[in-house]
Amino acid sequence: MSELSEVVFLEMQKREQSSFNLDFAASEENYFRMGLFQDQTDSLSELRRLASLVMEPARLHEIGPAQWPLAMISYGLATCNDPDRFAYSLAIYPRFVEHADLPARQRTLSQLAAFITQRRGDGWRAFVNFALADPDDSLRRQAAFLIATLAPPDEEERFRGVAELVRLLGLEKTEDVDGLPSGTPLLDAALSLSDLRFLSLLKSLIGTLSADALAAHLRSLQTTPNALSCEWLMTVAETCPELAGDVAGTLCHIAPAAQEIVDLILPVPTWQFQKPVPQPLHGWTRAEYFSRMLPRLSGHMDEEAITRIREAYGA
Repeated sequence: MSELSEVVFLEMQKREQSSFNLDFAASEENYFRMGLFQDQTDSLSELRRLASLVMEPARLHEIGPAQWPLAMISYGLATCNDPDRFAYSLAIYPRFVEHADLPARQRTLSQLAAFITQRRGDGWRAFVNFALADPDDSLRRQAAFLIATLAPPDEEERFRGVAELVRLLGLEKTEDVDGLPSGTPLLDAALSLSDLRFLSLLKSLIGTLSADALAAHLRSLQTTPNALSCEWLMTVAETCPELAGDVAGTLCHIAPAAQEIVDLILPVPTWQFQKPVPQPLHGWTRAEYFSRMLPRLSGHMDEEAITRIREAYGA
């Protein structure tokens, strides 16, 4: 297995309904097994109570600091498919951050992921609040990864999670998401999947986002260099010539993150597979992949930019 395949697989291991109506009674045993309850006195009614408290702004003060992680899980699962709750869910997330430090929020996200995996992706939109509103880039990136890899397919879209990341990134500065942290970690997560089957979905962003928004993402990208990310970046340069310099800078910036440029088949959704191990299709050294990129880059970048990329890829 290639170096990047192992990284992706380890990340998956670590994170071990159209209309989502959570059957708390049938799922209560899962909550105990996941450690969401401290003892057997906790009950179905407590889950419902916490979810209802989060739904009512005037009662948020009734949630104790230690109860916020379970409250966010219960609320998220109960309301994640209600579009009328989208703006409110994002607005109350800072209250969760006030009462839960980063390790606690990471544990909450991991517990939520374990539960949704057990339910074969049911409730996956509960990750959206974490992906859009958490102040920590790494946690937003992790939540976006979970959206991409746990969302079940439907009749219209096989890669529903990646499509959702594209939709969320396309919101840009709408009223609902204005004032939220940068969406770049969502793009990082999508591009780091290294699977060219997602390219057509991600290409649609290039026509959706403004040039300024694209440039801001390019300057902040932390993705790995892989077949998907490099193809997407070259498409940006071809489609938006004014961003060619930004693309060159990004290609140079991400180059050290991997010694091998890979094209993978990623097993999504991961819960469908007993062992969700990425399947490498192709692998190139950085120098070899630079040679593959050169004909396309040459038509859109000056010699100075080409030289910088050549040096970054050791060609």
